[in-house]
Amino acid sequence: MWAEEHPNDEKWVLMGQVKSNFTPLGRTQFFGKSGGVFDWYGASRVRGSLFSDLQPGPEPQGVLKAALWLEEYMSKDEQGMPLGCVKWDSKALIDAGVEAGHARSTLYKARGALGLICVRLHDSSHGATWQLPPL
Repeated sequence: MWAEEHPNDEKWVLMGQVKSNFTPLGRTQFFGKSGGVFDWYGASRVRGSLFSDLQPGPEPQGVLKAALWLEEYMSKDEQGMPLGCVKWDSKALIDAGVEAGHARSTLYKARGALGLICVRLHDSSHGATWQLPPL
């Protein structure tokens, strides 16, 4: 097990599993830690292996921040309502991520950390879609 402070909000902690000999790894969990009380917030698609590979420095923390931003951005509409597993145009997501302050290369690494479902389009656009995997 590991625990890591949320890089964007110090009142939250991410907790997850790095290794299991018998079963698949469980989902990363969010917990609140305000006032000495732990409150469960929800699950994340960020893979536990990302945390076990984190080294000190700006890039690994940047990938974590970008992954958490990407998951939140893809999970809700403009009014904050849950979207489910919607297919997003990858170029639009990358443009929004760059506008939010994340590097393009970091967003591609964050895509892998979330296990996004990527489908290349074989039409005239030659684009791709990204989709959140189910929790």
